[in-house]
Amino acid sequence: LMAFTPWGGEVDTIPLLREWIADGRRVALPVVAEDGITLEPLLLGDLRDLVPGYQGILEPHRGRCVTIDPLELDLVLVPGLAFDLAGTRLGRGKGHYDRLLARLRPDALRVGTCHAWQIAEAPIAPLPREPHDVPMHWIMTPDGFVQCGGDSAS
Repeated sequence: LMAFTPWGGEVDTIPLLREWIADGRRVALPVVAEDGITLEPLLLGDLRDLVPGYQGILEPHRGRCVTIDPLELDLVLVPGLAFDLAGTRLGRGKGHYDRLLARLRPDALRVGTCHAWQIAEAPIAPLPREPHDVPMHWIMTPDGFVQCGGDSAS
């Protein structure tokens, strides 16, 4: 499982991380690589291994956590500024997550994670989608889940 730590008003995932770790699940978090654009999943065994990283976002300490291959991930929680019901995600514009999501197995679940008010519906929807954008299968909010339609459900 891969999640993220909240930044800039994103949904607080720390309680979920705490629960997954307590349940003995293998939990990865993203770390921005030295190139400044690639996300690398690192296994997190303990929340005490989180340190401020890229833009002050909490991430696993490289010296205490192991990098894993994105092909090992079964599910990835993905932050975003907005999502639409077709699974399109509006990120922060650098393509960090799109590059990572393109490296997952085809059967790995992609779950956009946001507040309910960040889901774009008519008349705003759909969000613009570029050819490199990787759509979500589901959207998760603190209120529940929404399955995405269109080509995102494949």
